[in-house]
Amino acid sequence: MDVRYLRALASRYRAHASDDPDALDRIVRRHHGLRRTRLMDLAAVAASLAYMDREALDGLAVQAIRDTNPSFDPDALHSYSEAQWLGMLNAAKGKYFEYLVVDRLNAGETVGDLQLLPGQQAVVAESMNQAGWDVRIVDADGRTVEFLQMKATTSAGYVKEALDRYPDIRIVATDEVADHAVSDTRLVDVDMSEADLRTTISDTYAQLAPGTLDQFWQVFNPLIPLLVIAGTQGYGVLVGRQRFDDAVAIASERAARGLVASSTGALVKVMADSLLLGASAGVVAGMFFDRARNTQAMRELVRHSTQRQGTRSAYLLGWAEARS
Repeated sequence: MDVRYLRALASRYRAHASDDPDALDRIVRRHHGLRRTRLMDLAAVAASLAYMDREALDGLAVQAIRDTNPSFDPDALHSYSEAQWLGMLNAAKGKYFEYLVVDRLNAGETVGDLQLLPGQQAVVAESMNQAGWDVRIVDADGRTVEFLQMKATTSAGYVKEALDRYPDIRIVATDEVADHAVSDTRLVDVDMSEADLRTTISDTYAQLAPGTLDQFWQVFNPLIPLLVIAGTQGYGVLVGRQRFDDAVAIASERAARGLVASSTGALVKVMADSLLLGASAGVVAGMFFDRARNTQAMRELVRHSTQRQGTRSAYLLGWAEARS
């Protein structure tokens, strides 16, 4: 028998012939780790969908759009002419400015040099075409204390015209005019930018009628589930309940499950316009993900075992031939 042949043969198959007795144990540990954390992770996915649903729109901006453009059709946003769009934008911007100032005054804040006295309240005019004033300050008995005009504009001429026409009414204006264009003691600078108001209203219009992809990215937010995963797996390592390599492997699987569940939930929520259906779809997707990954892991284990058995057979056959 050629000893060199046997050594070469053993070297050739040694790397492929070793068993991995811990492979099945690793699959079981991963399965248990995913199963124990499934409820927590999928609850985090549902919470992230709900959180984004609450934070998506500026409530005062939405109210301003609806009050100034009650016939606005979100589905026809891109069919409006430039003149129509500019009129809708300016009307909603002005009303949004009124709502912001009134909201802050009634919350007890100082806006410019305006501050309500105890018992006073700021009220927006009921009519959209109220002549001479937009907001009034009333006392505890409902009597008017002062009228105010609100000007969310960059036009100094527009503000000067209002000052000349209504000499007894103070004008509340945005920074662009109050800081640089007009000097008058009746002019109140409330430290708000016309450009910022315009941007907020424009963005809100867009969010009321975005495409499906835009809505998806507004809703899809995997940060909360990923933070939960990192925190729990890190804690397990710190208290000695898990080995670092096991924690990393399980965290990787949990992160993949969270991304699948979050993306599925966000897509269904956008398509069905329902938080409940979106959260339910995310939970179901996460459960199917676990089943699919466990099935895949078992298939890989069987495939590798079969390959090892084939390698052993080839090794033994070569060894037998070398002896004969």
